[in-house]
Amino acid sequence: MCLTQVGGSDYDYSCTLGASLLFYEAQRSGKLAATNRISWRSDSLLQDRAPNGASLAGGWYDAGDLTRFTFPAAFTIATLAISFLEFPQAYQQAGQTESILHQLKWGADWLNAARYQPDAFVAVTWAPGNSVEQSHMYWGKPEEMQQASKVVPLIAPMKGADLLGQGAAALAAVSVVFASRDPGYSEQLLLAADGLYLQATESEGLYSDSIPEVQGYYASYSYIDDLAWAAAWLALRTGDAQMLDDAKYYYDKHWSDEGGGEGRRFDYNNLVQGVGYLLAKLDPANKDKYTQPIRNVMNLWLTAGSDITFSPQVGPCDVGCCNVQVLK
Repeated sequence: MCLTQVGGSDYDYSCTLGASLLFYEAQRSGKLAATNRISWRSDSLLQDRAPNGASLAGGWYDAGDLTRFTFPAAFTIATLAISFLEFPQAYQQAGQTESILHQLKWGADWLNAARYQPDAFVAVTWAPGNSVEQSHMYWGKPEEMQQASKVVPLIAPMKGADLLGQGAAALAAVSVVFASRDPGYSEQLLLAADGLYLQATESEGLYSDSIPEVQGYYASYSYIDDLAWAAAWLALRTGDAQMLDDAKYYYDKHWSDEGGGEGRRFDYNNLVQGVGYLLAKLDPANKDKYTQPIRNVMNLWLTAGSDITFSPQVGPCDVGCCNVQVLK
């Protein structure tokens, strides 16, 4: 679809970016927008409710099933925000500015709904069945699902600073994006992010220990990097010196107590590169310190002599992705 050479490059990257964003539309749950471009998708799981009766329609299905995991979804939202904040002109040139803003708002709106009361945050939903595993076994269309999703929230004083931190980071990130575009909406997201961050600092521990349903799917080994991630985004949004100090404290603690994480990739369970990116912007005097993990991981992935496996069809890969057979 996007293999045509454009302007002397190997591929049409504008097309590739557009197709990547289209994926998020295909994964949508809830009441679809009138601008929906996926002809075979329509409204689904409008009946979903939080324990207090508030609507939980919306968000993204995790994969080919009817689960919604808040932890990786929040990471995705913040990472999409980084891409837009760093390369707004590229999105504009590709004709994808409107699309990325829609995706960010769609994700943030559901996180806002997941924060259905001041001390609670939805961790996972699924349908049908009594477990995530049973939901994985369902091969029907989401539009045909009549059963309301099972909803499992994290409620204070349950431990789960990693989940709460990710949620705070995502909402703060989208708040940055919309600060000048829609100040009222941006402030609404910031208020929710502040509340999540405060609860996170009072709930140190792993959410998978409080919510066993996520174990084996999207658990986390650390909550410290999530607190640093959240504080850094809030510092970027507000300019608050104490929040920046918090981000630096948790960043340094993540290194001193946990060695900075795995160091092989940037993902929902390894945030040090993302935190370093934000701190380099917030504290340019120490830019080299904060960007070194980024250089390290890029060198690892791009150096032929490293232990990263290279596939002739999909390029460098890790964690079993080279086992995937690419069809031509």
